[in-house]
Amino acid sequence: MKILRSGHTPTGAYADVDLPARFPALVTVTALIYLLDAVALACGAFLRTPGTNSAGILAVLASVAAGLAIYAVLRGRRFSRGEATVMLAVQLVSVAAMSHTTRLDVAALSNGFGLAMLGAYTSWLLAWPAAVTYYAGLALWVGAVAGREQVYLTVAATLLAGQAVLTTEIIRALRRRVRKLTDYDPLTQVLNRRGVTEAVRPLLARHARLGRPLCVALVDLDDLRRVNNTAGHLAGDALLVAVADEWRRAFGGSPVTVGRIGGDEFVLFFDGVDEAEARGMLAAVRAASGVRWTAGVAQVQPAERLNDALARADAEMYANKAPSA
Repeated sequence: MKILRSGHTPTGAYADVDLPARFPALVTVTALIYLLDAVALACGAFLRTPGTNSAGILAVLASVAAGLAIYAVLRGRRFSRGEATVMLAVQLVSVAAMSHTTRLDVAALSNGFGLAMLGAYTSWLLAWPAAVTYYAGLALWVGAVAGREQVYLTVAATLLAGQAVLTTEIIRALRRRVRKLTDYDPLTQVLNRRGVTEAVRPLLARHARLGRPLCVALVDLDDLRRVNNTAGHLAGDALLVAVADEWRRAFGGSPVTVGRIGGDEFVLFFDGVDEAEARGMLAAVRAASGVRWTAGVAQVQPAERLNDALARADAEMYANKAPSA
């Protein structure tokens, strides 16, 4: 079995995790959506049709949309899904309010034309709280249109909402399937190296923004080479699956991210958990485990690069490794 030497970290692919793009996809798409909203609202204010919302209201909403776009850009990599969800709620409430207050039926209906795009944005870039927010906003808009008591408007709004739901759910299903194919190890069904890289980005962002504790553990199975040599690689695969299932059961429901980064090498991230607690959690699982494994643990320090913490965990794991392993 390969023993990791002190100073050799099996996670070189994480070198770019500490420095994500200044404008990641969440920021870029969010800023573009609200910038386009601002332009559309400003055009509506200048080219206002009698019976629609007042030019003053449209101008205020345009300013708010522009401000939200600027806010996302200024936040950069610190911009979170939670902030995007709050902004999404503001936009959905605004759409419903505009449809409720306008005197033109066609304007009330046309306000919902962009909702399918918001559904795609929610499915692609945001988490489940945003999906709940989106569907609640969609229902609010349909209710606002239905409140006009025009049957054809209600039917049209319901059809538009149905299209938005279908678009959203198709993208959600595709995203889950693509993520399963690209981010998960096909043998153990835990995250692969790419999946861990993506999963750890928001953890590092929260650590940097809020000072939230974050610990990393590197784990090496002690018996895989012996099992492969004596019982065959199918037995070795079964050992890998068994330990992954064991960790999934032990850490299920806890803020622990598990990934396989090599043949017998795994990495675990403990979000919101300090080093003492992480060590205790690992010790409890190891004591009940039917598989022998060795771990090294390190807590990511303020302003520390992830690879520095990984190197410390790697060095400890090697120091703990039994000479016969």
